[in-house]
Amino acid sequence: MPKLLHLCEDEPREKSYQVWAGMIDDSMLRVCGYDTEARERGKKKVSPNSQELEQKKDGDPWKRRAAYDFTACLAHADITYIVQSRYPLRITGFFEHNNGCQCTLLKRFPAIPLHPHVYEIAIRQLQQGASMNQVRDVNMSMFKASLYRGQTASRVMLNHRYEILPGDYSRLYRLHYRRTYDIDVSVPAEQNIHNWLDKDSPHYKPLIHTSVFYYAARAAQNERLKVFIATPEMRDAAWMYCHHQQVVLDGTFGLCTSRLLLWIAMGINKRGQGVPVALFLFSAPTGNQATHAGYDTSILTELLKKWHEWLGKRNNQDFEPYVGMTDTDTKERGALVTVWRNIILLLCKFHVRQCWTNKRSSLLSKLTGFWKTRVEQELQQLEEVMLQTTEHAVALSLMDKARHDFSIISNDLEGKKAGAAGLSFLEYLQSTWMPVELWQSWSRRGREDAAAKMGTAIEAILPTTNHLESFNGTLKKRDIPQWQHSGHRLRFDVLIYHLVMSILPRWLEQKELAIAYHFPTTITDAELTERQNHLWYGSHYERCVTQPCGRSGVPNTGEQLPAHMQTGPPTPELLHPHELVILPPVSHADDCASLEQEVELQALAANQGHQEPRENNVQDNPVAAEATSGRTDNTEVRGGFTLILQMQ
Repeated sequence: MPKLLHLCEDEPREKSYQVWAGMIDDSMLRVCGYDTEARERGKKKVSPNSQELEQKKDGDPWKRRAAYDFTACLAHADITYIVQSRYPLRITGFFEHNNGCQCTLLKRFPAIPLHPHVYEIAIRQLQQGASMNQVRDVNMSMFKASLYRGQTASRVMLNHRYEILPGDYSRLYRLHYRRTYDIDVSVPAEQNIHNWLDKDSPHYKPLIHTSVFYYAARAAQNERLKVFIATPEMRDAAWMYCHHQQVVLDGTFGLCTSRLLLWIAMGINKRGQGVPVALFLFSAPTGNQATHAGYDTSILTELLKKWHEWLGKRNNQDFEPYVGMTDTDTKERGALVTVWRNIILLLCKFHVRQCWTNKRSSLLSKLTGFWKTRVEQELQQLEEVMLQTTEHAVALSLMDKARHDFSIISNDLEGKKAGAAGLSFLEYLQSTWMPVELWQSWSRRGREDAAAKMGTAIEAILPTTNHLESFNGTLKKRDIPQWQHSGHRLRFDVLIYHLVMSILPRWLEQKELAIAYHFPTTITDAELTERQNHLWYGSHYERCVTQPCGRSGVPNTGEQLPAHMQTGPPTPELLHPHELVILPPVSHADDCASLEQEVELQALAANQGHQEPRENNVQDNPVAAEATSGRTDNTEVRGGFTLILQMQ
């Protein structure tokens, strides 16, 4: 029977240790190992209805590696102790070995552990991004040069090895994740996610908890794992770039070892760059054979609703994008229109043309000759014109004209098959793509309606989902591979960790960094910037200012100027507020006049009686009138002088 030893709090700790030490003799330290047959029975079967066990890929039978044979010995001990002090609270177990265990002999050489110094060097390399091949190369070099600690000691006394073997890879990776990222990959991935988000868990990660706005564990077979990610910066970006503007939605898969799908919502900043504002990870349903098809309108609607609820309100307004851009997936369109009833749905022009090209190729692939080329060219021209239509009736009339032409071609003996193929394509176009709401999504009419609703130019409306496709490609080919091992996919807990801790913050920082720099784009901007720099730095201009000039003198609307430029450059004492200053024009060959020369010009102008009110100057001077009216000529300087309005 198992023995149970309770340690009383009143009993001295030293006595407890003596009791425990007395129960551990040499026989308790024997390693009887595990049941080989039980381990074999636990292996994965070839099929659910088969009793055959899966063999190793090399065809060799599974072999026992424990040093001793299995003797069915029940001896074991279970110790409960305090982590901080390591004092035992309870010891229970079966402390007697059977006769087979007492008489067993060493059958196989025990595994020799790797030296700790080898682990240190290897993990340091992995932290620097080295591959396992590079780790092994350094290991062999250091081993040959005897650079490891303790390597020069007597080989008789050595109880470690210094060569990294393929069997050490998994342990190296486990130690690397634990020491570098505090991720225990020896436990299931879903357990790590749960611990990171549980505030009562010792493995709680506040940053991941803040970035995951919705989490649902898979507690039953018919449920999905759902992890929706958006950092506080992404929340602000959603309101800035998607509210009353356009949002792009698309999904991808194949990012991790589990069958998870990733959906991405993206906005467009003022520079026309894509900014991810939310990421939605969810598992495919149980029994689904194709991961890429493991979603429907209901799950997409759920994730968009959760995102909408989490964003809440700002300025008493609900979050509402005016325009939604997707590919040709009807499930995404259905989810968007369910959450936001008044959203204008647009289709990616590239995906639409791709569908048309695939259909056209399937109809004409088996044909050859002149008539095939003729029909194919007419269909391509029709597609180009259809994409630019703004009236549904005009689009239908274009199709009727093409149908008439193909009917004539089909009456020809040699062009019969080509004409029939053209008519079949028109029928496909009519039935699939010509309902009014769908036609508006891919034609110019939809983009015009979207531009009118957003109050912007039609050029600002995205024609394709290329921004999001580029993000997917960068994510798969540049960001994630740096943490993959030998090209293997990441576990989804490791994927979520790197998304929150590294990938998304770096993306947002890069976008903000690009917005922070503004350079002159016109001649007038460059000249005005140079004048401001001259007035500010004076005689130190050449030493303090580099070329090209830093910030444009005419900033874009809504952008914040630096503190030293918000009040303008210092005004000389001779300059009166609201006075027009006459300065010589700036050319690309000559430098601007110095500050002292400008002051002398002002004094001369004042002596000649040019102290008239600002309104009179504007009326009498056509150049000043044009300047105050907001019209700027980027290349013309009238009368050999440029006018700058100095304000205090």
